[in-house]
Amino acid sequence: MSSEVVLLYASEMLLSELESALEALKTHRIEATQNDNDSEYERLKEYRDVLKDYKQNIHTYLDYTAKENKTETASDSEKNKLLVDYSKYKVDNNKPHLLSENFTHTKICGFMFKRTKFAVNGWKDALTTLCNKIAQVSPEFFSSLIGNPDFQGRKLRYFSNTYIAERSAKIQNTRACSH
Repeated sequence: MSSEVVLLYASEMLLSELESALEALKTHRIEATQNDNDSEYERLKEYRDVLKDYKQNIHTYLDYTAKENKTETASDSEKNKLLVDYSKYKVDNNKPHLLSENFTHTKICGFMFKRTKFAVNGWKDALTTLCNKIAQVSPEFFSSLIGNPDFQGRKLRYFSNTYIAERSAKIQNTRACSH
């Protein structure tokens, strides 16, 4: 894949994340208004304006690139790759979803465990938080997962007693780590 295609994918993904950030800022601005916190509202409004500028610059770049790609002779399959619609991968975080759904190219924002919602910043954070909550209920559970062939990939065990910096997370109340 050419570096230009990678840059286009990254730009489109960044646009998707900017949209999410703008929605979050909107929610926080509403809260600031309800709490009559003018300084917080103004600060959030400035962030919004900066993000909108970023968004406009990325759109300008994508429009320019689209015009350039029309004049070049790229293969049809490569042109189709440039037109990925990331909006169809956006998950509605206001309704519950099941693990049986396809979450390809989606970012997790939270999950429910024992009727309690946990906000998370990504899939790794979700796994760590879930493991920590399970360890509070049953710390010995993770001992049974260590060495279990159902919980390991071709090269890596998903759970072990060995902590590897920048790659694993320690599970509270246990000696286990998730990788």
